[in-house]
Parts: sequence; C-alpha cells; structure tokens
Amino acid sequence: MISAWKLKVRQEIQKTPHETILGGWLLIIFLGTTFLVAGLVDIVPKVRAKEWVAAPARVISTEIYEQRSTHGSRWCTWITYQYHAAGNRYISKNITSAITSDAGCNVEKRRVEEYLEGFPAGSVIDIHYDPEAPGRAAIYIEDIGFFDVFFVGMAFVITAWSAYLISIARAVLREQASRP
Repeated sequence: MISAWKLKVRQEIQKTPHETILGGWLLIIFLGTTFLVAGLVDIVPKVRAKEWVAAPARVISTEIYEQRSTHGSRWCTWITYQYHAAGNRYISKNITSAITSDAGCNVEKRRVEEYLEGFPAGSVIDIHYDPEAPGRAAIYIEDIGFFDVFFVGMAFVITAWSAYLISIARAVLREQASRP
C-alpha cells in the first residue's frame, strides 16, 4: 500500500521525470557535497586533535581586537605563547584546534578582558600540539559540536532524499518506455 504523500510525489514526478533526475543529481552534487564538506572541514581537525600531545607553554603576550562583520562586532583575543616540541622552539596564537570557532571571542569587551586575566604574560599554561606537525598547537582541543553533526546530517538527508526522487523518476521512465 502506497501512502498518500508517496503517491503525490510519484504523480508530480510523472509530469517531469527527466527534470527530477537532473534536479536530484544537482542537489546531491552541489547541496549535499557543500553540507558534507562544511561539516568535515571542522570535524576532521577536531578528531585528529584528540591525538595531540600535551605540553607546557609560556605566555608571551595577549592582545584584544575587534572583529567586525555585517552582523555587528565582537571582541576577540590573541594569546601568543611559546613551547618546545621535538627539540625545537615554536610560537603560536592558536586558541583552539578547530578551524571555525568562537573561542576567545565575546560581544562584550569586558568578558574578553576577564578571560585574559587567566593568561598573564610570563605565565605557564598547558597546550596541545600535533606530534606529526609540532608547529600546530592549541590551548583547547574542541569536541565535535551540534553544527558539525548538523552539516554532515543534512548532507546525508539531502543525498538520501535526492536518491529517492531519482529512483522514482527512473521507475517512471521505465514504465513509460514499456508502454506501447
């Protein structure tokens, strides 16, 4: 038994099966791929950072800057720190292991100033660095978040829905071709 919505979808596809197939593939290629890449670009570094090595680092300096965008502005910080790894000295400003993150930023400058009180120049902090590329370091290793899962999940939903539409359209075309 076919449910009402499946029947309606099939009736709509029967009107333009070729366009449905093309549209389905375009959705998979462009929208599905875009969501998948957006999710994986942030997930992969977060997962790989779980293997990073902890090490002490010395805070060299801190700086607050205003980050402006069309949505307003927010205050962010640079924490410059120095650490030793694999027999070499490195300097980094990375607060987090994620590519996209708002760590160290806030719309209120006062909050960023309070945050920086925990990182006075000369203090020793714990950081993590990539043993395969010791120049890559971060103060915090971020976990996979809601938006990471959301983007990958949307990629799968879009791909599954598009594949479903394509399969119905192909069935419709086969039925039309078999009719005399």
